[in-house]
Amino acid sequence: MWGNEKRFATEWIKVVFVLSYMKDRTAEHWRNMRVQEMMENKQGCTDSWNALAAQLEKDFHDSNLADNQLTEVEMLRQGTGTADEYTVKFNMLIEETNIKEDALRLHYYMKGINEALVYKVYGLNPVPDTLSLWQEKAIMYDNQWCQAKQFAAWRGGKTTNPPSTPKMSKAKDPNAMDIDRSRL
Repeated sequence: MWGNEKRFATEWIKVVFVLSYMKDRTAEHWRNMRVQEMMENKQGCTDSWNALAAQLEKDFHDSNLADNQLTEVEMLRQGTGTADEYTVKFNMLIEETNIKEDALRLHYYMKGINEALVYKVYGLNPVPDTLSLWQEKAIMYDNQWCQAKQFAAWRGGKTTNPPSTPKMSKAKDPNAMDIDRSRL
């Protein structure tokens, strides 16, 4: 509706547009009740955009959103996906919980990544002590594992595509000038 003021010029059109998308079970029943109220012009019916938005928030708001997100975090597992995919999903979910302590977030992260990665990261000296360091190391080891599997498949003749070689970045002085790249 935003950016298309001509098409949604009146409150009524906005309300009807939103109600037209409510087609499944509970939402459809809720919509039918609101349409009936509007047709009978009952007091307190939802006939303006602001009233509809407030009524939707009141009737459909999940008051246990943080608890539900925490349950999702507790059940989240890496499984056959990559550590990178798991980390992205984990970070999205954990931000919607009430957990702010890094140590507790790390506990939930470690609970969901594959056991082999936990052992690899615990094998470091020193062991990472923050969530961001754990995530960085878990992703690094998982990527190495994927590259090793690609290499083994190529070496064993299961694929004709050679594995991608890891890119080794050379440490550079950030203050040094790149003279070789400039053309005079």
